[in-house]
Amino acid sequence: MNPANIVHQCAGPVADTTNIIQAPENGKPFDLEALTERAAILEFDAGFSRYHAERRAAELYGLTTEQREAVFPLPRRTGFEAVLFMTGRGFSFIPWNAREGRPAVKWTGEHRKNFTPDPERLRAWSGAGFKRFMYLPGLCGYIGLDIDVGHADGKDGLQGFYRVMETLAGKPAERLPSYLRDLPRNFPCYTRTPRGGLHLLFRYCGPCKAANLTAGECNIEIKYQNSGLSLGEKAEVAYTLCGDPIDAPDLPLFLAELINPQPKPAPQPERFRRNSGKPDLQKIADKVIETGSGHNDYQKKFAWRMAYFGYSLEETLEFVKSRPDVFGSDQDTETVVRHAWQANTARATA
Repeated sequence: MNPANIVHQCAGPVADTTNIIQAPENGKPFDLEALTERAAILEFDAGFSRYHAERRAAELYGLTTEQREAVFPLPRRTGFEAVLFMTGRGFSFIPWNAREGRPAVKWTGEHRKNFTPDPERLRAWSGAGFKRFMYLPGLCGYIGLDIDVGHADGKDGLQGFYRVMETLAGKPAERLPSYLRDLPRNFPCYTRTPRGGLHLLFRYCGPCKAANLTAGECNIEIKYQNSGLSLGEKAEVAYTLCGDPIDAPDLPLFLAELINPQPKPAPQPERFRRNSGKPDLQKIADKVIETGSGHNDYQKKFAWRMAYFGYSLEETLEFVKSRPDVFGSDQDTETVVRHAWQANTARATA
């Protein structure tokens, strides 16, 4: 929307058919010149970034989101212009080999030094025919979410994004931060890909253990230090950078937790095998006789095995007393069996 279509003193709908800008509800006249002047004051005197200055000025004048976007649209940069702009924000790039479908230079590990913010090197690559360039958000203090939209499989990537947020974070759209509720509206810095996808940029410096966030068939790729995002052109269609990375929001805590999932706890050892896995008492005794030597050794090994397989102390003592031919009938038999059974039970539950 061209601001020239907006009348300066508007007590009702604008005169043309666009009907975008209305007077504030309090009836005060809307003055475009005063609005832009207030935004400039907030930017230069109060230290706001231009994006946040414009948003604040729009709030002070009671503009809706639609009205604010008409007056203060996000700046848009396409193709190689966007690459050069991002170098001014500290981002480094390498060229992409479109024929081979991969970066034109080595870039992992020690080869990350090949990423450069030097405009002259980038212009040289561009002059050599490279149209697409890759950057790693994590090298610059950012992290990206790659949302596919409009691919041939017919899946709606934005619907998938909201499904992932609700499934993994328990946050339906209305509970998300305002800049995520109606993407890409209200998001301060993102790239629109040639296929219509979105690359959302967030400020983030920290660990990242996940490469994807997945819920069913819905998938969001995470771009940080081991996977990159692109700018420039792909198949002669330009990527469009919308906004400025200095206005990118901090990565919300719930997303930081999702990309760093807690390790699954190690399974706790069972105290004993359940009844369905208990061997016959005679089989336990036969095994003890096969490997043991003498009454005392039989008593200990039998008690250990009985505890392991989930038999009670009473069951253990009853069987031992019924087989003096194997376990003997010494005065301390019960004491030996009791201590051995309790020792193995304690060890299994420790």
